[in-house]
Amino acid sequence: MAHRSTPEGAAAPHIAVTAVSNRVRTALRDVVFLTMALGGVACQEPPTAEHLSSSLAPTSPSLSSDAVVVTHLGTLGGQLTFATALSANGLVAGSSELAQAPAEHAFIWSSASGIHDIGTLGTGVTSLAFGVNSRAQVVGWSGVDVADIDVHAFFWSRDDGMVDLGALLGGAFSVAWGINESGQVVGQTDHKAFSWTRAGGIVFLPTLGGPSCAAKRINAAGQIVGWCYRPDLSLAPVLWNPGQAPIDLGGGQVNGEARAINDAGQIVGLISFPGNVTHAMRWTRRDGIRDLGTLGGPSSVATGITGSGEIFGASSIAGSVLVDRAFRLRPGGSMTNIFPATGYTAIFSVNDALTVAGGTETVTRLR
Repeated sequence: MAHRSTPEGAAAPHIAVTAVSNRVRTALRDVVFLTMALGGVACQEPPTAEHLSSSLAPTSPSLSSDAVVVTHLGTLGGQLTFATALSANGLVAGSSELAQAPAEHAFIWSSASGIHDIGTLGTGVTSLAFGVNSRAQVVGWSGVDVADIDVHAFFWSRDDGMVDLGALLGGAFSVAWGINESGQVVGQTDHKAFSWTRAGGIVFLPTLGGPSCAAKRINAAGQIVGWCYRPDLSLAPVLWNPGQAPIDLGGGQVNGEARAINDAGQIVGLISFPGNVTHAMRWTRRDGIRDLGTLGGPSSVATGITGSGEIFGASSIAGSVLVDRAFRLRPGGSMTNIFPATGYTAIFSVNDALTVAGGTETVTRLR
């Protein structure tokens, strides 16, 4: 099986909670250290004050007392379901084990219809979903042969079934990471970041002059975020505005990745430091990059941001290097450990109803 690299009146918020399992821990590790899995981060000295905004100082962590209500997503016949993506209207996508282990298929879930297997490409055994929109269009990657040696990006809809974007992209590896409401897809293939639409087909995104890039998320305006290597092989968080060259959000000095963007153009992700340490970050046009700190441990990563600027992600806690505790950061507030008593939680996707996805077989609502 191919290795998972996972590397986003107010309604009451939902949270999807991960179980304590090796699979979740591996996925969480990959969320934070995806770049290392792809070949390593060229570490520089820690960013200095002139490189980051004056509001850099991390906030102090606190604990959340929010109550929760759990909804079960179900499975495709196996033991585990893993939610990784959420739409604005509450559709959930991810992967779930079949009864015939080790087969694992991407799914789409709705409160009306439950969980639905969207299959694989060719004779592939595994498919994983990483993005879904309100039109029930899903993207991710799928194996294309019985050994899952080659994995291709896919686009799925109820009308078209699973469309092999990898066949258009070429190469043995491709993945679609995100999709917006209009159906524009973003991802990566081998060393190139791409965008795809039905009308325009594949468009490869420009680089910063380094060997590779990845496009992770896209908002309603067509702004795309991800990362690119610089010519010196350091890793830059980047923003692609439609039809323009990528913007190095780190100004050539700060290393990291951009993981999510809201429709206001606010960006979250991570900045990296020597020693495989990362901190969750937020970028705005006004303030630049701000270090959001951690829940007391060495590392964190921000994976989702709402239209109002509320940020979600995962962090380590004091005494642990595992980035395995879900956090919530309200504008002007401090980072809170959403589930201090349960541990091993993660958040991968969030919408403006404050619904977040990222757990094994459950969607949980915060009051």
